[in-house]
Order: sequence, then C-alpha cells, then structure tokens
Amino acid sequence: MITSTRAFKRPNSFINPIYNTRLLLRYPNFKYYASQIHNSNNEGPKTINKSYNPNDIETGWIDYWQKNNLNVPKTRKESLQFHTDMKNEEHDFYMLAPPPNVTGVLHLGHAMTASIQDVFARWYRMKGYNVSWVPGTDHAGISTQVIVEKKLAKDKKLTRHQLGREEFIDEVWKWKNSRESLISHQLKRIGSSMNWDKEYFTMDTDHSKTVQDAFITLFNNGIIYRDTRTVNWSCALQSVISDIEVDHIELDTPTFIKVPGSKKPILFGVMYDFVYTVVDKQRKEIGKVTISTTRPETILGDVAVAIHPQDDRYMKYHDQYVLHPVSQEMIPIVTDPVLVDKDFGTGVVKITPSHDLNDYECSKRHGLPLRNVLNNDGTINTDIKNGSQFNGLTRWEAREKIIDYMDKLGMYKGNTRENDVEFFTSVAICSRSGDVIEPLLMPQWYVKMDDLSQQAIRYVRDQEITIIPSRFEAHWFKWLSEIKDWCISRQLWWGHRVPAYKVTFNLPNTAKPQNQVTTAKEIWVAAKSIKEAQEIAIDKLKSYGEYNINNILVEQDEDVLDTWFSSGLLPLTVFNSSGENSHALEKSEKKVLSHLLETGNDILFFWVSRMVMLCSYFSKCPPFKTVLLHPMICDSSGRKMSKSLGNVLDPLSVIEGSSLETLKNELKSGLLSEKELEAGLKNLCYEYPNGIPAYGADALRMTLSQINVDINAVKENYHFINKLWNVYNFVSQHAIKNIDKVTKAIEENYVNMQLSIFDKYILSRLSSVVTSSNKYLEKHRSGIAAERVKSFILRDFCESYIDYIKPVMFGRIESSSQNEITHTLTLLIVFESCLRLLHPFIPFMTEELYKKLAGIPIDLQRVSKDFFEKWDTQQYVDDESSVMTMAYPSSRIYKQFSDQIAESKARLIFDIVRTIRMVRQTHNIPKIKPFDSVAILTSVSDNSKMDAGLCGNEFINMNPSLIAETIDNLGNNIKYFGGCNDIYCRVVDDSKRTLDPETISVSISQNTVIEIYFSNDMGVESKDNIWGDLEKDKIKQNKQNKLLKHREKLEEQLEMLVSKTNNPKYQQFATTKAKEADVLKAGQIRSKIDRLNSQIEKME
Repeated sequence: MITSTRAFKRPNSFINPIYNTRLLLRYPNFKYYASQIHNSNNEGPKTINKSYNPNDIETGWIDYWQKNNLNVPKTRKESLQFHTDMKNEEHDFYMLAPPPNVTGVLHLGHAMTASIQDVFARWYRMKGYNVSWVPGTDHAGISTQVIVEKKLAKDKKLTRHQLGREEFIDEVWKWKNSRESLISHQLKRIGSSMNWDKEYFTMDTDHSKTVQDAFITLFNNGIIYRDTRTVNWSCALQSVISDIEVDHIELDTPTFIKVPGSKKPILFGVMYDFVYTVVDKQRKEIGKVTISTTRPETILGDVAVAIHPQDDRYMKYHDQYVLHPVSQEMIPIVTDPVLVDKDFGTGVVKITPSHDLNDYECSKRHGLPLRNVLNNDGTINTDIKNGSQFNGLTRWEAREKIIDYMDKLGMYKGNTRENDVEFFTSVAICSRSGDVIEPLLMPQWYVKMDDLSQQAIRYVRDQEITIIPSRFEAHWFKWLSEIKDWCISRQLWWGHRVPAYKVTFNLPNTAKPQNQVTTAKEIWVAAKSIKEAQEIAIDKLKSYGEYNINNILVEQDEDVLDTWFSSGLLPLTVFNSSGENSHALEKSEKKVLSHLLETGNDILFFWVSRMVMLCSYFSKCPPFKTVLLHPMICDSSGRKMSKSLGNVLDPLSVIEGSSLETLKNELKSGLLSEKELEAGLKNLCYEYPNGIPAYGADALRMTLSQINVDINAVKENYHFINKLWNVYNFVSQHAIKNIDKVTKAIEENYVNMQLSIFDKYILSRLSSVVTSSNKYLEKHRSGIAAERVKSFILRDFCESYIDYIKPVMFGRIESSSQNEITHTLTLLIVFESCLRLLHPFIPFMTEELYKKLAGIPIDLQRVSKDFFEKWDTQQYVDDESSVMTMAYPSSRIYKQFSDQIAESKARLIFDIVRTIRMVRQTHNIPKIKPFDSVAILTSVSDNSKMDAGLCGNEFINMNPSLIAETIDNLGNNIKYFGGCNDIYCRVVDDSKRTLDPETISVSISQNTVIEIYFSNDMGVESKDNIWGDLEKDKIKQNKQNKLLKHREKLEEQLEMLVSKTNNPKYQQFATTKAKEADVLKAGQIRSKIDRLNSQIEKME
C-alpha cells in the first residue's frame, strides 16, 4: 500500500525514492537517503539507477520473504477479507512440489516447473488463500546409487561391494546432504515462495514411517504379495526395473548399439538360424528342425522346443525329443498353440523359460524345468554338460562363442543379415543405464493393480481429478486399463529397505517316524522390526502344530522398494498428517488432500498415477484436484535437454551470468564419457560463444513459461523488466514533482475533477487486462496470462498512454493543471496495479518497485476510494508491507473502469497521428517541417462506425458528432504528435464529399477521411489522393493477422508433436525412422515459426 506507515526492514540493495524534509517529518517511519532529496529548483527527484542490475535487486528479497514468514500459510480469518465473494471453505490452497532427485543440481527443466508452480502459489496467496507449497527432495534410489558408484570408481577406484553396504550408504548420505543444500539454494534463487518449514526428504523419519506402514498394511490386506516371475533385469544396475522404465528401440535393419560394460558395440536386429537334431525316446535320430533366435547365448538355457499341434510339417514329431546342441541331453518337443504361430518363420520355437516371459508361461503349461544361465552381472553361469567352457564370459562374448561352436558342429545356418533377409525386431533398453534388458526369472514383491487402477480411472472419469491438457485423459484410461501388477522390489542398497522378513523353520514331517530328518520351510511376514517379525512368525507357526522356537531363523529382505512407491505416498505424509497424534495413513476428513499438482507429462504414469492409486487407498479421497502437465523443456532448436548435448544449463548460469570457461568447467565436472563431453563442449561453444550475461531470475521465469529455452527470449524479457524499471523512474519523478499539487487537490476534495480521455483509456485497458489475466490463470494458462500483462504494459501503458501524456507532464503542450494531477494519480494507480498483476511472474522486480512505490507519500488508498466510486478498500491491507501479501487485482473491482467510448476516442487520436506520421514517412518530410493544417472530414451515413479494427479490436460505434467533439477536445495532442499547425474537423454529406486537390487525403474508416495541407517548400512531388496508403496499411494488418494465425496453427502442431513424442508408448513402440522423422518435422516447424516471427517483427 502506498500510504502504509509500517516500519519494515529492507534488503541492503534497497534505495528509497526522494522526499523533502517536510515529508520526512510527515512520515517518520520511512528512512530516506539525504542524497536523494530533490533539488531546490523543483525539477523533480533524482532517478534510481538507469541501468537495471538483477543481481543487486534479487538477492536481498529471498531472505526478506523467508525471515518475515511470508511463504508460510496464515491461519487467520482475515485472509478471507481480500475478496468478499470467496467461500469460507475455500481458504486453503495446498500444492506439492515434485521432489527433484539428489543426483545433482537443478537444470532449467526443474526451474520451469518451479516457476510455473510459483505463479499459482503467489496468485492464490494474493487472492487471500492460505497457501502451503511444500518443497522436498527425492532419494532417487537407482539414479543416486549409480552416481555415487561412478564417483567411487573415479575418486577411489572402488566398487560398492569392495566398500561394503554400511560404508557405501554413508557415502550416499554425504552426497545427498551436499546436493540437497545446493538444490534448496537454487529453488530460493529462482524465487520459489515455498513453505520451507515443511521441507521434506523422501527418506526422512516421517516419510520412512509412512512407507513402512503402507507396505505392511498392503501386505496384510493381500495387495502386496511375493511371486516368482520373469522380470526386467539390468545387468549394469544389477537390479530389476519396472515396465515403464524400459525403452524399446524398433529395428528394421541390423544395428550396432553401445552397451555398458562392452568395449565394442553389439550387433542387434539379426535373427540367427540353428539346426537341432530330432530323436525318439530311444535316442534314435528321426529328423532335423531349424529354430531361429536373436539371442544365441540363451541356447544354454533351453529346456524344450515347441511346435503348433496342427502344423502338418511336424505331426510326426509329436511326443518326440531334440538333442540339446551343447549338453546333448534329450529335451522334449511340446505342442503349444498359444506360443507358436505356425505361419511365422520355421514354426519351431526354442523354450528358455528363465530368460523369456512367453517361454516361462509355456513352461508352466507343460511342467517344464527352469534353467537360469546368467549371473546378476550378465556373465554366463551354467552347470550343463559341456557348458563350463562358456562360464564367466559376458553374454555378448558367449553369443559369439556359441555361434562359433555351433558352426563347427555344422548346426549354424547363418543369419538374416548374411542371408539378406528382411527382419523386424524390438530391443528393450534400460532407461536408467542404457543397458540391454535381460528377462530373468526371480522372486520379487508385487502390488495388485486391478482395484487400485479402477479407482484412479473413476476419479478422472467422474471429474474428481482434472487433467490438463485434457487429451492426456485418454492416455490415462488406456494405460490404467491395461496395467499389470507392479514390481516394487529393487536389488539396490540405497532406498527404503523392504520391511518384509523371511522366516525359515524346521517343520516335522508327520508322514515319517519320529526323530527322522525334518523338512525346511519358509514363510514371509511384514513387520516394523525383527522382534515384531519373530512375534508374528510364532503366531503363524502355531497353526503348523509342532515347531522348535530355537530353530526359527528370521532375516530381513535385502532389497529396497521402488522409488516411485515411496514418492507415491508423499501427499499422505505432507498433507494427511497434522501432528503427533495424527497418522498419515488414516482416512482423511478432507475432500481432497491438495489442490494442484504441476509436473512434466513424462511422469504422468511413473508418479502421478501411483500417487492417485496409493494415496486414495488410505485417505479415501484424491491426492489432488487438478493435474497440470507441461511438456519436456527443449532448447532453442527444439532438442530435449541432455548433458551429452551440452544444452543442460544450471538456472543460476542464466540468472547470475556465466563465462564460457565456467560453463565448460561445469560440464567437465560431470561424469560424462569422452564422446559425450566432446559433443557437449562443442555445443556450448556454438550456443554461448561469449558466455551468458546475468539476466536475472525474473527474466528467466518469464521465458520458461514458453517451455522452450532461447537465450534471445531471456534477453528480450530482461529488456522488458528494464523497461519496467524505467517506467518507475518516470512515475516516481512526476509523483514527487507534483506532490504539492496532488496534496492540495486531496485536501480540497478532488472528487469533482474529471479524468482525461487518455486516463479513461488506460484505466479501461487496465480493466480488460485484469479480467484477461485472471481468466487465464483460472484456466491454468500462466504463459498466456503473463503475455497479456506484458503486452498491456508495453503497448497500452508505455507506447500509448505514457507517450501521450509526456507533453502535459513536461509542460510542452497546453493543458489544464487538473490534467497534470489526474495523470499523476492515474500513473500511480495503473503502475501499482501492474506491479500486483506482474508479481506472480516476476516477483523480485515487483517487490523492489512496490517497496519504492510504497514510500511515495500520496494517500492512494483515499484517492482510489474517493476518485473511483466502487473502489474496494480491501485491495489494500494496512498491516502488510510486501506485494506478495497484497490482493491480486480483481475483475469484479476493475470492471467499473471499462469504457469503450473512451477507448474509441483515444484510438481515434492514435490512428490520426499514426496516419499523419505515415504520410510524413512516405513522402520523406522532415519532422521539423510542420504541415499547414490537418482536416478531419467525417460524413453522415447510415453505417457510421469507425473501423477500430485498425488497432486490432472490435468495431465501436462513433458517430460524426462524437468524432468532431473528440478532435475539438484533443486537437492539441494531434498537432503536437502529428506535427501540424492547425487541426479541425468538418461533418459533411457523404454524397457531396469532394477531395481538395491541394491536399493529401487518407481514408481511415468508411466515413472518415484525413486531409493534410502542406506548404510548397515541403518538396511533395504529387498531390494526388493517396487514400490507398492506409488501405495498404490495412492490407499489411490483414497480412500480419494471417501470419499470426499461421503461427498459432504451427505452435499447436508443435505442441501436439511434442506431446506425442513424449508419450511413453511412443518411446516404446515407435521405430527409429519414425522418431528421426518426427525430430526432423519438429525442427522444420520451429524453423517456420522463427521465419514467421521475423516477418511479424518486420511488419510491426
């Protein structure tokens, strides 16, 4: 509030405006610098620094907000007084920040998420809500363990196994603590107004308890269970990963792929053919069959071959055998119509149940044995006859040796590459490590998904949860309807250890005489401790009859839980626990745990769906009301951010600036391969040859709302904020210069003063932008809301209003003293409103300028209340000193300023001046040579509408008399800005209107013509009617509108394409060619958009 007398601590960077000694006495609570007091000539105040330095401004406000607890939600009823139409039950707004992984520091993608979320946190806070936006970090089991393992190998030449589990975990905690503090600093530096008092880590005590209790409850309720199945095994990680962590590369040609742990690329996309010998039960050879496989190394694990029961070619081989090519043991031929397609290939399939999901299902149907031939690290380990020669080899080395072995036996018949046969296949890749996935059979923990997924579907279908953009609802329904049970155990050391215990005991065999050998048995129990597990085990074993308590062995599972399981429970820990006596897993009394979740669309299924399923099971309500998704952030070329490309930037490099050498050193400090480092350094030199200037957090935030990161766009927004800085100079200068006049007007009751047309115009435009910004923020379109406010400030406030009142404010044009006062008051009201409108988007500069503006001793609250009849005093709160806690401009209040007639009148003046300037430019007439006179001829006609479309707005009625009145009242403005000695308006009969041949005439609407009279020394060669000039301008405007529409369509196409390529299903099933084609298409669209932007800029 401008008249607030509350003392407040300011950051060291604060410089107050200028005031005289009398004002210091009048407002003793404000501190002013003596050097800033305006001079005796009353020329106005000395301005603040003309050059805007974001680092000087931004750093002080971070501590100010936090020390004054402005980020903490208020638990007071007064918060509802901002808006009288706000319902009592709507006073809370909860939002969970997606926790960044502690694998490293934040990049621009994280900054974008934080910036978008902060817009809504600040907007809701300014609307009077008690906002709790909770930050945190994720332990990121696999990713963090891999990072620390690489660091150990690099620094100490040790593996985690050499170090030991406990010491390794200590190393990870050290890493986590160092990264967590850096992440918090980055988030604060971006301006995130988070509730730091509730900051969490996904392995802290409270959340670990929630995770443990949730597992135990789900286990006891039969939703979590243990089963032996084929899993996705990453040999590089030596852990299971989930289905949605597997990427699929579609191959239609033989392709070499770099695989972790292999010195050379491995060939994929090839089918190998081998001949097996068919024998009868007496081991007599009765024929040959050809089998095909893409993984020859798994031949060591073959336990059978399968044929279709109705395949005529192999009817004679029913119930027969083949000889295993290595061990020479007889393995059965089974008939299986489910597994075998008789029309595909040779119609014979090798069965390796421990290394293929389909083979495993076949083995269960036929009672076949299981034979695992791989160690966890991907090396061969087989006990079959003649198999020891392959033991210890990597799977890739074993592949080559198997082929060579079979070739020597005459059993290898070549491959599709050698035989020039077309072949299509898919290779499963671990998204975490880049390793080729091995299907392995092993026991794991699973979550039953049927009921949980159906509940998640119902929430979205019944609109209890809204997903934005809505097109993702179809993906939601499809994915959840096809979901399989979720494997949640991981073979890692870092993470929440599975709270399950294996209980092994000796059970007497009642079928045998007493004192004979007993049979070992085991059961699994879930418990909080080994002691509790023992107690539960004893209770369960009582049902078995006799048992010896001394022979019970209780061991906790070595595995940890999937990171997404723990992070899927976060809303319960953060929002469903209110204290020591409250339990996070209790049924919630709320209708919803939180209100908005803003995150990337790439984790809709990884994280968002898991939160909905797990949290709703316990709380019986949705974890959030709205899910707002944004696409993955791209660089200026539309490429995904990647360290190997050198386009991943620390947001602080953009905020505080960074030299090219610093950028290079940051890239070198990472754990990149030589090839990745070389490519990254090359890209840095290309993109940022001179480094990155310090653009500040505000400029970066404005840019990130557009998703793509282009340093030129950041620079543009930096200039916009610098413009705002200069506007404050102008506003404060004239506010102080006119302080005595304004004070006197206030004392003499200024209510009867009349606003000028330009004052009414800008207030009407302000009303429009307030409505627009609120509308788009309500629709969660923060980027559009920001652009609307920015456009208003640049075009309406600066280019139109301020430019047209400058002559009055500087005394260069005749005007009443009242205009100077109303202009001053209007400047203050509009600028103050702009700061509140902009605050969610650029918090630092708006806070800085609001503090400075608050020091100007003009009772703006009284001005607003009296000058504007319906002004709501609740727009200002006397006991607050931060713009963060002020009310966001309300459409309900500002709509009173809407005045289409005033806008039409002002635009008429703008159009006339613009037309005169156009004529001057067209005929190269110097500005120092004024036109003799300008006549505005307006005709009487039935359709007397001015074409306001010249300014991009709707047609507005203006009859000839209103035009004449406007010209009469504002003629001085036209003379000053247009450069003419005289201006007048005539109303003429349309049918009798003629054009003076001694003038230049331009039509600006259907019924209005400008006639410009000139002297002979102006050098105008032709005096013909050039009414077409403005028609050309209309054509130009129409062309520009077409370009804008074309750009909009291209942007929609790009958004759809980006959404498509970010879809997990696309990543899974799309071929390499299709992906390359889409990348090319996206680049072409972006190039078209860039060309359109250049064309549009040239036309402006």
